[in-house]
Amino acid sequence: MKDNIDYNYVKDNPDIEMGTIFRFDNYICEVDDFNQDNPNESIVYIYDSQKAFDDNEYIEQISLLNKDIKDNIREYMEDNYVVKPVSKIGLLIEMQDQISHDLLSYSKNYLMSEPKKGYEKEWKTAYQKYIVIQEMIKEERTKSIENKKHERDDR
Repeated sequence: MKDNIDYNYVKDNPDIEMGTIFRFDNYICEVDDFNQDNPNESIVYIYDSQKAFDDNEYIEQISLLNKDIKDNIREYMEDNYVVKPVSKIGLLIEMQDQISHDLLSYSKNYLMSEPKKGYEKEWKTAYQKYIVIQEMIKEERTKSIENKKHERDDR
């Protein structure tokens, strides 16, 4: 019987109180009361600005587990709202994935070592792109390692 639950004694996360605020980029997350349907979860309101928070105009209301709620909110926000910066290496790896897909599509086998019959030209182009993107990724990683060494030496 859910009606007999005393929500004041739910102990999954006693250090987080109703009204606790977390900020992610420009977003504000406010922990509200326990979820009446599941006392092991709390309602969290998400606002896209301080003004929206002040005006109580939330963009989303979600229910998250009380246990480790700060981590649960952070993960939810990172997955759904926070735009991660695009890095050169990240973009190159994304391009590598697409090129690998193309190469596999034109390949006769999973080793991607030879083309399908009738797709020799496309396979060769994809293979050349694959070699070039591998070189670019290697160069970028080498630069990154050198930059980190210089940063440490400058300290």
